[in-house]
Amino acid sequence: MDAILDASRLICDTLSAGGRWWVFGTGHSHMIAEEFYGRAGGLTDIHPILEPALMLHESLTKSTLLERRAGLADDLLEVHGLTRGDVIVIASNSGRNAVPVEMAEGAQQRGVAVIAITSMAHSRSVTSRAPSGKKLFELADVVIDNCGTPGDAAVDGEQGGVGATVLVSASHTHSAPGAWCGTIHPLLPAALDLAQIDAVAHQIGSALPQVRSVDLVQSVAPVTGVGSNRNDPARPVDTTVGVLAALLPGNHSAGPIGLIVDHACHPTVLGPDSTAWSPDWVTGLRDGLAASLGPVPVLFLQGAAGDVSTRFTRRCPTTAEAIRIGRRVAAGALSALESARPVDPADGIDAHRAGSYEATSSYADAAEARRLLSELTAIATLTGPAGT
Repeated sequence: MDAILDASRLICDTLSAGGRWWVFGTGHSHMIAEEFYGRAGGLTDIHPILEPALMLHESLTKSTLLERRAGLADDLLEVHGLTRGDVIVIASNSGRNAVPVEMAEGAQQRGVAVIAITSMAHSRSVTSRAPSGKKLFELADVVIDNCGTPGDAAVDGEQGGVGATVLVSASHTHSAPGAWCGTIHPLLPAALDLAQIDAVAHQIGSALPQVRSVDLVQSVAPVTGVGSNRNDPARPVDTTVGVLAALLPGNHSAGPIGLIVDHACHPTVLGPDSTAWSPDWVTGLRDGLAASLGPVPVLFLQGAAGDVSTRFTRRCPTTAEAIRIGRRVAAGALSALESARPVDPADGIDAHRAGSYEATSSYADAAEARRLLSELTAIATLTGPAGT
């Protein structure tokens, strides 16, 4: 409260002396500037610095990159004309990025008083991204601690199986969206689509309010007749399916409210001539689980499936055959679910398998790989993607 009173006195003294009151923030913190500005019944002589490129509505990825760019703050100060005798409120939860830090540095150099709104817990837990190595709270005349937690979130990572890290990944770059990963090979050029990436991030963010506490159970069961080594069917492969299920506390008999199923086999029943958008044999996995459990969300993880496919197990490259093979995985998953045991918080989720594995292909050493990549790049330059 003392800091808020000190800030209010500083702003009052500035306005009384003919100075101007500026407000600024990047990313989500730009909303602090909008909160001050244009309020009915509030002060009208408030000057927000709202740079669209640093806000979220154009691109989450772009604003994240730009708020870390050194030198941009000085340009903004010059464009808006902050001068001695003014005061600026700068909001930044972490207080570490180059733009808010350099905004404070540049303001002080111009004789402008600085009020910071930041999370002291967050700021003290991270390093600065500014060239000076300073953080926002170290440069302000008045610091208002918003009492936020490091990382913005306030969900206890030890409760209900909610982890501290969320990893979103395509399990195989053969089928990864080019718009997400860009060029992965000189003969397969692709451009990143930041709008798509932003849409995925938005969907993840919109799901966070629905996070609930659950009990986790896990198990592994055998499954056969799905995949084999595509070079030699006699070589060993993983013949298990793993299940991680989420159950409502106190109501396990109601069944899982969500499942993660993993099995190491490429979903390639349909073959390269099929142009349909399809989960391939995962369709049968999904339908088989739905038939027993109802419309429960299922996340399939492909696992380490190098050289493992349905080449020697599929009878024909049809949708019906894909469903048949997928239902074998579903049967294994349901069997695993019947014997599932609670996840011990002390041990965490057991993602290990017992089995025998061996390399089935020979690979070039680093020097040979670089030579081959140079040749492919040269071919791509001469022929373009159509030359493949």
